[in-house]
Amino acid sequence: MSALFVALTQRPPKIIAAVETRVSVEEDVARIEAVVDYEIKYAAVDQLSFTLPSSLDSEVRIEGPGLAGKPESEADEKTGLTTWRIRLQGKRRGHKTHTPKHKAEL
Repeated sequence: MSALFVALTQRPPKIIAAVETRVSVEEDVARIEAVVDYEIKYAAVDQLSFTLPSSLDSEVRIEGPGLAGKPESEADEKTGLTTWRIRLQGKRRGHKTHTPKHKAEL
């Protein structure tokens, strides 16, 4: 009699992001919106992250469906970048869209 042994391993998540930047200019202000489309493959995740220039920290608003609480941020003074972490309402796979927005006075 022969035995067959099967080992299953879970693939780690693969996250692909596409970013579309939109700029709307008015008389004294520019509104900047970055639409970030995430495709989460193979395994579910409960948080996503991205970086923005730290100079935008006080003005950034992050919008999108399925957010769990306020996004968290951590600035790196050496690079001048802030990493933003978005917590999702539970583990998710598939397509997610989030939109960081800010405005700049002209």
